[in-house]
Amino acid sequence: MNTTLNRLIRLNVELEGALRVAAGRPSPEALEAAREKFDEMTALFATLAPASATDQHDEEQTQLKYDEALNGEDSPMDEPTDSMVPADGQIVETDAEAEAVPAATSAPAPEAQRETPAQESRPIAVDERMLKSDLRKSFTLNDKFRFRRELFGGDDAEFSDTLDLLATMHSLSEAEEYIYDDLQWSREDENVAEFMDIVANFFNTRK
Repeated sequence: MNTTLNRLIRLNVELEGALRVAAGRPSPEALEAAREKFDEMTALFATLAPASATDQHDEEQTQLKYDEALNGEDSPMDEPTDSMVPADGQIVETDAEAEAVPAATSAPAPEAQRETPAQESRPIAVDERMLKSDLRKSFTLNDKFRFRRELFGGDDAEFSDTLDLLATMHSLSEAEEYIYDDLQWSREDENVAEFMDIVANFFNTRK
C-alpha cells in the first residue's frame, strides 16, 4: 500500500504541473496529458479499497468538476426564484430576524410631550451664497463679457469679487457709495450706468 500511496503523491505533483501547463497554454495535447495523470490516479485509488455506491457517486462528481475545470467552465450560479425575490424588490426579513429586533420604545408620557412656550420670532438671516448667486444670474452672458472687459480690464476674479461684495450689501445706496466713491467709477460712463441699472434691479426685487 505504501508503494501505491507514494505513486499517488508523485502523480499528484505531476498532475498539478500538467494543469498549470494547460492553464498557461490551453491545447488539446495539454488537456489530454493532464487527463491521463488524473485517470492513472483514479485507477490507483480504486486498487486501495473496493468502491461503494457512495464512493462511486463521489468519484463521478469529482470527475465532472475536473472536466469542467479543464474546459474553463464555471458551475452556473443558482438563479433566484420568484419565491426568493419579493415582488416589490424589498428585502423581507424572516421571523427570526423580526424577533431579534428590539421592540420600539414606548411613547413618552403626556407630560413629556408638552410643548415648550413659543419663542419670540427672530429675523431670518439671508444666505449670502444665495444672494451672490442671484446677483450673478442678473447678468446675461453678454453682460458678463462686456462689463468684465470694459469695467474690470478683463480680470474675471475682480469682476466676480465685486459682484459677491455687492450682493452682501444691505441697500442700493450702500452699493452706489461703493461704486462711485470707493471705486470712483464715473456716473457719466454708459457701461457704468448700465451696470448699476442691473444692480439696482437686483436690490429692488430683493425687497
